[in-house]
Amino acid sequence: MTKVIGESKNTAARWHLLTGAVVFCALMVAGLGGMTLVGWLAEIDDLASFGTDKIPMAPSTALFFLLYGVMILLQVSPPAADRRRVLMSLPALPVTAVAVALLISSSLDRHFTIEHLGLDITGTLNGMPLGHMSPLTAFSFLLAGAALLSLVVGRAGRRLLPFLVAFALASLLSLLGLALLLAYLLGSPIFYGSGLIPPALPTALAFFLLAFCLQGLALPGLWQFALWSRFHPSYYALLLIFVILIGGIMVVGFVSFRHEEQEHRSAMSRQLTAVADLKTEMIAAWLRERDSHGWELMSNQGFAERVEQWLRHDSAVDRHIIMTRLESHFANYDYDGIVLYDPELRRQYGLGDCQELDPVMVATIEQAAQSRQVERSDLYRCPAGFVRMHWVVPILDLADGRLLAFVVRHVQVQSFLQPLLAGWAGSGRSSETLLVRREGEAVMFLGGRWLAEEQFLALRLGLDRTEVPAVQAVLDHEGLTEGRDYRGVPVMAAVKPVPGSSWYLVARIDLAEVYGPLGGILWAIVVLVLFLLLGGGRRHFPALAPPVERPWLCPAGPGGSAGPAD
Repeated sequence: MTKVIGESKNTAARWHLLTGAVVFCALMVAGLGGMTLVGWLAEIDDLASFGTDKIPMAPSTALFFLLYGVMILLQVSPPAADRRRVLMSLPALPVTAVAVALLISSSLDRHFTIEHLGLDITGTLNGMPLGHMSPLTAFSFLLAGAALLSLVVGRAGRRLLPFLVAFALASLLSLLGLALLLAYLLGSPIFYGSGLIPPALPTALAFFLLAFCLQGLALPGLWQFALWSRFHPSYYALLLIFVILIGGIMVVGFVSFRHEEQEHRSAMSRQLTAVADLKTEMIAAWLRERDSHGWELMSNQGFAERVEQWLRHDSAVDRHIIMTRLESHFANYDYDGIVLYDPELRRQYGLGDCQELDPVMVATIEQAAQSRQVERSDLYRCPAGFVRMHWVVPILDLADGRLLAFVVRHVQVQSFLQPLLAGWAGSGRSSETLLVRREGEAVMFLGGRWLAEEQFLALRLGLDRTEVPAVQAVLDHEGLTEGRDYRGVPVMAAVKPVPGSSWYLVARIDLAEVYGPLGGILWAIVVLVLFLLLGGGRRHFPALAPPVERPWLCPAGPGGSAGPAD
C-alpha cells in the first residue's frame, strides 16, 4: 500500500512539473508574439527578427502566437474543467481558417495589407516583402489549430483517437520547428533566396515551444487511457534513442539537401555571370566595330575629295563612286539606313528606312560638327516608330579641317541587339537578358526577351524600387543579386555595365526555375529519411510489450478522475 501511495505522489509530482513546463512555454510563445508587436510599434527591428539581416516575424504571425499562448494558459489554469477548456479553445477555429486562407494566398505570392494590422510597413529584404506571413508559417498554424481542435474533440467525447491525433500533429509541428531552428543554427535558413517568404527565427522558436505545449496538453489524455502502461519500462530508453535517431536523420537529410542546393545555386550563379560577361563584351565589341567603321570612313581622304567634287561640281563619276561606297557599307555591315547630308543638312543620297531628319539626329549632327569626331546617339524611337541608334560621321577636308558633309548610319534594335538579348544556349523558359539605362530618376528598359516591342523605351521604374535588379544596376551595383524584376517575380540576376556606353545588362532567371530541379532531390531525401525512420522504428519497437501492472493508474488519472481499466 505504501508503495502505491509513493508511486501516486511521484506521478502527481510529474504532472505538476509537466504543467509548469507547459505554462512556461505558453508564456514564452505569448511573449515572443507580444515582443514582436512591440518591435513593430517601436520600430526596433531586432525584436521582430533577432538580427537586422534576417526576415522579421509578421505582425499577423505575432498576433496568432499571442492568441495561442493565452489559449494554452487558459487550458491549464484552475479550475480546468473540460467545458471551460472547450470554450477556451474555440478561438482556434477562426485562427485556423485564417491560416488556411493565408497559406493559399502566400503560396500564390499574393499578400494583403490587412496582415500588417494597421501598421505602416513597407519595403523588402532580399526581395521579400516585409510584414507578411510565410506559407510554411501558415501551414504550421494549420497543424497547431488542428492539434488544439483534436484535443477539444477528445475531451468532449472522452476518446483516445483524438488525443493520438493531437499528439501526432504536435510532434510533427515540433519536428518542423526543430528543422527551422537547426537551419538557422547551421547558417542556411529555409526558403532564403527561394522566392518564398521564409519563416523568421523568432517564429521557428515559437513553433517549437508551441508544439511542446500541445504535446503537454495531449499527454494527460493519453495517460488517462493507460496508453503508456502497455510498454515495458525499457521501452522508454528505446524511445529516447529513437527520438535522438530521428533528430540525427533529419539533420543529415537537411544538411545533404542544403549541400545540393548550394551546389546547384553556385552552378546557376556561374552561368548567369558567364552570360553577363559574354553578352556585355559582345555588345561592347559591336559598338566598337560600328565606331571603327565611322573612323575608317572619316579618315579616307580620297572619299572626302570625291564628296567635295560631287557636291561642288555635280560630277556623275564622283556620285557613282560615293554611292557604290555607301551601298557597300549598307550591305556588308548590316546597317538599316545610310544617308549623306551636305553641311546645310540637305539630303543628297540615302538608303534604307527612317531617312528623314528628327530632333535626335539633328542634335547628334550638331555634336559631330563641333567635335569633328564620329558621334553616336543612344537608343531612341524615331518618327517612323523604330527603336534605333545612329552614328554621324563628319566628312572633313583633312588639309584645312573644312566640314564637307555628314554620313549618318543607323541600326534598328531588332537587327542586332534584340536577337542577342533573346536568350542564351541552354537557358530555361524564364531566362532573359535585359538592356537598361538610367533616365533621370528612373530606369528605362531598352530591350529584352519578354518585353513587347512597344515596351522598348516605354517601360520605366523609379529608382526607389531597389529590389529590382535593373534599378540596382543603374545604381552602380555589379555582380550577382536577387530581387523582384519588373513583373514582380522573384529572380536571380547578374548585372554588369556595358563598356563604352550608358547601358547596363541584366541576365536574370526566375528563382522558381532555379530551385525547380531541387524538388526531385528534396523528395528523394524525404523518402529516404522516411524509410530510415520506419526502419529504425521497426527495429526499436517491433511489437508492443505485455501490459505492466500499475495499479495506481486505474483508480484515478492525472486529473483526479477515474480512467478506464486497462
